[in-house]
Amino acid sequence: MKNKILFLLLCLFIGCKQNAQKYNYELADSNESYIMDNWDDAQKEDYYNKVGNIVTEFLLRENYTSPTELTFNKVVKDKLGIIVNPEKGYQKIRYHSFESDSVEGYTPQLIIFPSKRLISFSFELPLLNKSSLNYYNSNDFKNLDHSKEYNIVINKLLFNPNEEEIYEWLTDKQLDDLFIYLVCSFHFDKNEKILQHVIIKLKSNTENYDDQYLQLLFQRNKKIIDKNFISKVANIDSDRKLYNSFKNALISKFNDEEQKTFLREIAEIYEGNKKHSQNDNISFYVKNGFQIIDEISVDLDGDLDDDKIYITSSETEIVNAQIIILKNNNNSFSLWARNDSTPIMGQKEYKKTVTKGVYFTLEYNRDIEDKYNQDNFLTFKLEDNVFILHKFSQDIYDVKSDIKLPTKKWTNKFFGHIELENVSYDFIENLK
Repeated sequence: MKNKILFLLLCLFIGCKQNAQKYNYELADSNESYIMDNWDDAQKEDYYNKVGNIVTEFLLRENYTSPTELTFNKVVKDKLGIIVNPEKGYQKIRYHSFESDSVEGYTPQLIIFPSKRLISFSFELPLLNKSSLNYYNSNDFKNLDHSKEYNIVINKLLFNPNEEEIYEWLTDKQLDDLFIYLVCSFHFDKNEKILQHVIIKLKSNTENYDDQYLQLLFQRNKKIIDKNFISKVANIDSDRKLYNSFKNALISKFNDEEQKTFLREIAEIYEGNKKHSQNDNISFYVKNGFQIIDEISVDLDGDLDDDKIYITSSETEIVNAQIIILKNNNNSFSLWARNDSTPIMGQKEYKKTVTKGVYFTLEYNRDIEDKYNQDNFLTFKLEDNVFILHKFSQDIYDVKSDIKLPTKKWTNKFFGHIELENVSYDFIENLK
């Protein structure tokens, strides 16, 4: 009995020693990353657990709110098409649209940390050598360079999206690869501005992006066409520039039978979008139960083709009106901008739309408890292919006193860069 107890204590001691084992994470002078070929599973688990904790602490310092497990799993599946395995400490998701990583010998990977409910990239993970750890624990860590942005951006974008932050990110050229990676590799289309930004970027720089980008964009898994996603691409690619480039890209990757199948399906999608556009099928974008109450034909971008502005309103209820703007590309119309919940309370308040060059103004009238009558003017400007709020003004008439009050006016110098789709009833009320 005594021998058995001693044996059990010895096993326990050995087990504790193994669990408490410390791995060497110091880097050789010639290395800038870890080569994990000789690491066992325990060391990999240890490494990813430690770096996951560091990234988590950093995100918390940046006021990032971690999603619940249910939300995390659902968002990763819905937005990236990845099934999270809660039994794993980490998951590596490899796609190949980034340039090859010279240290690791293959393209970078998306790393999912199920228990920590965060996402990172293999090339963005912290190092665990002494000097790096000292740096992470210093005040200088608050002034991180580009390496921190990817971790912040991808987690906020997926789990805590903020339109103002997204606009700032889209102006940062260092982040272009991140957005291109998400759209091409994962068919990320949950934000129209990001999708449009990436497609325009690819269209204008086809010589800088090899065939892999186009193959992933049009044919993510080589089995089926993602018709809904390609339809959105075709809507932006109205001049078919990406489509024509993709036909050339097919030759280097797919066999003859695959090429015929993919081209036929994608051609049908493009033709469907073209037919829809040429017929000016605005009903495709109009909300259920809404009807068009005004249609304005105007050349907004100076290309000598009239674009379309539509105002729609509920047929039965007094609810927020909708605005839809279609861009004319050689008589082929595509969605340019849309706001499904404007500050205008339907047909009751809407008066007219006035245009001048790259500007257009929505005019609407509102009665306030039979005491005041408001004439409201929302002016938008086309700037860098985006419609932004340029000015909001009010003429107020005091019905009881029978006098006109001084005009109130707010410009973008006051409220900043606000895009058309973000101008809501609450936004306008908060200006006052």
